[in-house]
Amino acid sequence: MTQNPTIAVLGDKIEYTTQEVAINEIKFYKHNPRIGAELRKHEDFDILPESRQQTLIYELLLNETSVANLEPEILKDGGLQEPLIFRQDTRTVVEGNSRLAVYRKLKERHPDDIQWHKVRCYVFEQLTDDQEARIIGQAHLQGKTEWSGYAKAYFYYKWCREEGRGKHELKNIAGITTRDVNKKLRAFDLMQQNDDIDTTHFSHYEVLVASRSYDKIEDDTDLHDHVLKQILEGGHFTAQELRQKLPEVIKRPNALKRYKSGTWDLHTAFEHAQVNDVKQKLEKALEYLSGIKDRDIGRLEVRELKATFVVARKVKQNAERVFHTIEKEK
Repeated sequence: MTQNPTIAVLGDKIEYTTQEVAINEIKFYKHNPRIGAELRKHEDFDILPESRQQTLIYELLLNETSVANLEPEILKDGGLQEPLIFRQDTRTVVEGNSRLAVYRKLKERHPDDIQWHKVRCYVFEQLTDDQEARIIGQAHLQGKTEWSGYAKAYFYYKWCREEGRGKHELKNIAGITTRDVNKKLRAFDLMQQNDDIDTTHFSHYEVLVASRSYDKIEDDTDLHDHVLKQILEGGHFTAQELRQKLPEVIKRPNALKRYKSGTWDLHTAFEHAQVNDVKQKLEKALEYLSGIKDRDIGRLEVRELKATFVVARKVKQNAERVFHTIEKEK
């Protein structure tokens, strides 16, 4: 008798079979992070009848870019190259929600074409929730089809906040770092506090909480509120610009004051902070040069003296360049 193939999950060898499963017998994964933000808009989602929950998930998935991109590829091949992972005991697709959505759409569009009535699946008779989480983690938290930062954060939120399970447990099962969990949860919490449901803003919150300057930002209520307001409104700056420019603005009291009052936007405040930085750099250079004594130079050996002369000449050239530029701009 031929033995069924197996996969290794958390130390166990789990058997599975490859089957063609009827589309209408497969349920979408209810906590799909790709559409988590949209589902959160429906406060009564958890008390809806399961059929309505499934319909809502399907409708939201149809608006996902992943589904739109998959449809022409599946049509080109006439089916799937990679089967869904289907959990028989819960009748749920563990991995492959987007592919399932495409098949359902094609079945609706071509009801007489039987190739869209069933989909090829790796069928597991049963899985524990930890085994399911491990499979999802390998596929989407650090695998070949990684979720967005927001989707990962939503998954962590469901696990830690709503299910009350430990971060270290999630780390061990999903193969991720506790540091990444903490960072994304902190960003997710801040996004919620700001009543922001635009998932494209998540990277801004992640940059903000990861900044070395965040404690200072958080302690300054006016600054904190102003930054959060601008993130919520969108379009003021990219996450990369926020990472690069805000810490420099914070170092310059005048630029910071004008930024958080709204007189200057982040880009203008950063430009002024950079101008002030010229004076600071010159003062630092003067401090270093003043610290070099004649007796220190007199102690240099011939070879060291020649090498030092080359560097000193470059310092002189750059000092003259800066001096003449400042003189011209006066």
